[in-house]
Amino acid sequence: MKPLAICLLYGVTATLMNITNKFLIFTYEFSCTFIFMAAQYMLSLGIYEVLRSKGMKTIPQISYQDALDTLPVTLCFLGSIVFGLSGMAYVNLPMYVALRKLSTLVVFLMEIGFSQKLPDKWSSLGICLISLGALVAGSNDLTSDYFGFFLVFLANICTGLQLHLARLLKQKRKNLGALPQSYYNAMLGLPLVCILAYCTEEHISYSMHPYTGHLSFKIALGLACLVGFFCNIAVFLCTTHNSPMATTITGNMKDVVSMLVGLFAFPDVEPTEAFVTGLFCSMLGAAVYSFGKIKNKT
Repeated sequence: MKPLAICLLYGVTATLMNITNKFLIFTYEFSCTFIFMAAQYMLSLGIYEVLRSKGMKTIPQISYQDALDTLPVTLCFLGSIVFGLSGMAYVNLPMYVALRKLSTLVVFLMEIGFSQKLPDKWSSLGICLISLGALVAGSNDLTSDYFGFFLVFLANICTGLQLHLARLLKQKRKNLGALPQSYYNAMLGLPLVCILAYCTEEHISYSMHPYTGHLSFKIALGLACLVGFFCNIAVFLCTTHNSPMATTITGNMKDVVSMLVGLFAFPDVEPTEAFVTGLFCSMLGAAVYSFGKIKNKT
């Protein structure tokens, strides 16, 4: 697949995942993150087993060494979720979104460290604009706990490490491409998210949820899990075939599209001057970064 097509695939699936997740929260008041991840992982493993039984050779046979090599990627992914959710308890939502979007800057700095190359001026300017836009968008309410800042910062570190480790693993082990990494991520992540669901008592919340037995809820949950399955593959594709920065920049554009859809689809989204200004600044930053990359290739 061409790099642009892979970015587009990730952008579309990630946007759909945001919308389906928002629909679950808004319509059914469903916020059991680890239960949702467990359901998504189980669906993913079921699909992978069907594909393997049909003779799809890119779905690997279970290897202890491959699983061990992929484990750090899975742990970093779960770390970003756990630290992010923990930080949200101390930080208000606008500031949480702003701080999480600063993961772009973290990935950018990590890329410099891993590649030992100085970035071009266009890339640097684009990242600065994206980071500034994130801070402006969340500047309406700065009342937060500094411990929350620290937790969200750890979540950003885990996000950056996850993307870079996935790319390095593909370079080191040619057999661990996007599909194998996605497969092992589901296999290794399932028992871990089940433990987290138990520790956070989400299993109790789910059993008492008023919509648990409703068919419409089960369909919506299944659809969200299916979209998440394709999104996970797209993340690994974009990271291993393009770069961690390409994944992050596409993620920023996905967030912009998701926010715009949310303005029209869900009545709980209220744009403010700071929000709109920050959104525009982040969009401009992504455009500047992309322009620099295109300019360097011509």
